[in-house]
Amino acid sequence: MCVLGVQYECTVRCMCVCALAVCVQYECKKLEEDVSRQITENRSLYSQLLIAALLTPPLNLSTAAVHVENAVT
Repeated sequence: MCVLGVQYECTVRCMCVCALAVCVQYECKKLEEDVSRQITENRSLYSQLLIAALLTPPLNLSTAAVHVENAVT
C-alpha cells in the first residue's frame, strides 16, 4: 500500500567511512480510473483480436480462393 509523502531512512555502509543515513521521499502515483479502464478494455480487445486472427480461415473462403487462383492461371 502506498502512503503519500512517506519518508524512508536507510543505512549505507562504506569501506572507509562510517555509516551514512540517506532519507528518500517519494509520492505515489495513481492512474486515473477512466484511463485505467480504457487500458484494460484495449488489452482485452487486443487478446480477442489476436485469437481470432490466429484461427484457420473458414473452408468456404479457402475453397473460393482456390477457385479464383485456378481461374486466373
